[in-house]
Amino acid sequence: MSLITSIQEKIDTKLEGIAWLGDRIVLVDSEKTKWDDAIVRVDGHTSKQIEAVNTTILDVGAAYKARIDVGCRTDLFWRVVGYTTATGSGPGSTPKQWWLKCTKMNVVGYSGTGIVGPGTIFTLYSGGTAGMTTYPLTSKYGFTTDFYHGIKQFNEPWTEDIGDTLVGSFIGTVSTGSSILTIMQPEEEGIGEDLKAGQLITCERVGILPSTYTKIYGIGTATADLSGITTVGYGVTDVVTVILDTAAVGFASVPPYGEYVDFTVSDDPVSISTYSDYAVPWGKNPMSPQTIGIMGSGPLGVGTFVVYDNSGISSNTQSWKPETRTDTVPEKAQNTIRKYGTEVLPPSVGAGRSHYWVGFSSTPVLLGGVIAVEGDSRIIQSTFLSSTLFEDLSTCSTEEADLAAKIVTRDDLESEFVSGIGTFVNIVSASSALRWERQDFNKEIWGIRTMIGKMNDEINEYKELQNYINTYPELIEPSDGT
Repeated sequence: MSLITSIQEKIDTKLEGIAWLGDRIVLVDSEKTKWDDAIVRVDGHTSKQIEAVNTTILDVGAAYKARIDVGCRTDLFWRVVGYTTATGSGPGSTPKQWWLKCTKMNVVGYSGTGIVGPGTIFTLYSGGTAGMTTYPLTSKYGFTTDFYHGIKQFNEPWTEDIGDTLVGSFIGTVSTGSSILTIMQPEEEGIGEDLKAGQLITCERVGILPSTYTKIYGIGTATADLSGITTVGYGVTDVVTVILDTAAVGFASVPPYGEYVDFTVSDDPVSISTYSDYAVPWGKNPMSPQTIGIMGSGPLGVGTFVVYDNSGISSNTQSWKPETRTDTVPEKAQNTIRKYGTEVLPPSVGAGRSHYWVGFSSTPVLLGGVIAVEGDSRIIQSTFLSSTLFEDLSTCSTEEADLAAKIVTRDDLESEFVSGIGTFVNIVSASSALRWERQDFNKEIWGIRTMIGKMNDEINEYKELQNYINTYPELIEPSDGT
């Protein structure tokens, strides 16, 4: 046997192994489906509770904003952007002057350009003549805040669902030695639409299929009496049949002659034909980077564990490498890191907060009582601080009543939620416990993927060796055998 032939045999063996590993991924992914389903159900339950409370917070925010939209509140105020000091005394003197700019409330803060005093903004009291007060540049002036509730989830590479391979499950019948599996559902329900050759068939009962799984060879149709299937409620009708690539070794029938037997169909991943899609480098850390986010920004059921959050911290999703964290090393080492290095801690992620646009009951005006708009300017002198700078706005009883009602609804629902927070947190903990058990499947899938990665590297090395032999045949493997 030539070297080229020997190497090709090794490559073929590796490819067969990768195909087998790909099938194993599908099977493990199907086995963990029951855990996925349970986790999604729990997540769905807790998410609905969270959504209900957060919706009332959103409703209150919309009610606050409605007052500004109809004009009984304003989001404008006078901001001091500069001043001149007084000069001289007596008739020729110039009093101190303040330069005002009509400014719109900004939840992210204000630019420091032209402000009075280092690191501060100045504004007059809304509707008042009592002078000026200062706020930080980051002030949420005119706003009030409320914290959203959320479920923080921690996701890691090995939890990645590399493909939801589950196609569907059904009650089936098959005879010993037969390769025809009958799906006991009416064809018109569309059960056969997603079935195709190459997909994997597994059975809940051992001894019916010749091995852990078999594959679909083809799809057909037949007629069957479904009157005994209590979940169907049909008589004789057209049904879909699955042609197995290997005959059954046992039988499955339905009452009154047998018991319901469930079969599951899973996709045989297309990526096994391009196996590098499933491959991960040998030795790659399955737990890094870790991504921390709030449930609701993506699909339910993901992550290695979850916790309840009402911290008000920003909800921006962030990733980091847990292996670099410094708060778990000995205290002496932490002191050294603080002094000479950089601390690495888990990123701060929370459910976020709502900023209610409370606004002001009086609006800035120019000389002559003209209502100011954003960007308008006005200069006042220290001797005329009591001049009219604001005009009171009219009330809006409808919007005020709606706001009051929304606040009551929010407070009632939050009180109810908080009173049952112990139970809620326990359910969230149950979701984490389910995820912990699911990790056994994720670990196996990750291990298989690293094996595929290793075999992929070995195949590439064999192909490179083949290329050397083909390039220098007379040197490496001369035809005369010398």
